[in-house]
Amino acid sequence: MLKLDTRIAYRDKRNLLTNDKINQLSADIFKLFFEQFNMNNFKCVHFFKSIARMKEVNTSSFQNTLLEKYINTKIATSVSDINSTLLTHYIVDKNTSYKENLFAIPEPVNGIKITEKEIDLVLVPLFAFDKKGHRVGYGKGYYDRFLRELNPKCIKVGVNFFEPIDLIEDADTHDIALDYCITPEKIYKF
Repeated sequence: MLKLDTRIAYRDKRNLLTNDKINQLSADIFKLFFEQFNMNNFKCVHFFKSIARMKEVNTSSFQNTLLEKYINTKIATSVSDINSTLLTHYIVDKNTSYKENLFAIPEPVNGIKITEKEIDLVLVPLFAFDKKGHRVGYGKGYYDRFLRELNPKCIKVGVNFFEPIDLIEDADTHDIALDYCITPEKIYKF
């Protein structure tokens, strides 16, 4: 499948999910995540704040678990620069305030700025992924640019409601593959 076709098909599949189903599937994903990864082994974990209207994997419980149970692990999220299509990253905590940007992405309005090299594990949003670990996102390239700047040892973990497709036919050298992708049913390692 081509990226555009995949993006449309999986956007439509996500749109069929109810909020209750999204919350249940998200809980299943993060149960597997915390079984796979010991957060005490990571100094800084980056996550995305879910866009509710886009029916993304709900990361609220993920964020809350990190803040409550892993107090020695810093957590970070991003602010998008719409003009440059670059992300800037900030350490957040339970006192962080968020404001939606033009794309309705909740972004921190306060926090300590960090570089990509300080991140040990990054949670990656996506519409779909293939059996080689390539992903289809929103198509703007924010995450591909971000993932290229990470420390080479940083673990890249996608989260998705659906199982992989066989192949994203137009994946190219600019695309950064995932190390893992977690669905409600299974953990895929690439």
